[in-house]
Amino acid sequence: EWRPIPGQGPDKFLQLLSAVVEAEKKSDPGLEFEVDAARTDGGYETSPDSRLVGLLEQVCGQTAGTVAFGTEAAQMTALGAESVVMGPGDIRVAHRTGEFVPVAELERCVEILKDSIGKLCVSE
Repeated sequence: EWRPIPGQGPDKFLQLLSAVVEAEKKSDPGLEFEVDAARTDGGYETSPDSRLVGLLEQVCGQTAGTVAFGTEAAQMTALGAESVVMGPGDIRVAHRTGEFVPVAELERCVEILKDSIGKLCVSE
């Protein structure tokens, strides 16, 4: 799995892999290789100085960071949205058998979203 960084094309890994395969074919002309790239998403970046990041850090009581998760945030950013990925739960139990999110964390997330929407959507 390849997660591109901001500014890196979503097909960067496929280009690198193709170059390696072509080099191997020179030493083994009978080599056959097939890649099925089911999904190629771009990376994105939201400035740590953005109002949205600052607000969420304040409301959540945590410092923002970067992670290599697959999300639709890059597509949202391409459409002009300022995107962040946040939510309840522990990533160590996400997307696997037995995945769960404690109810208290869901309730806290609702409060964070309500507070954030209230602060961002109030006209000044």
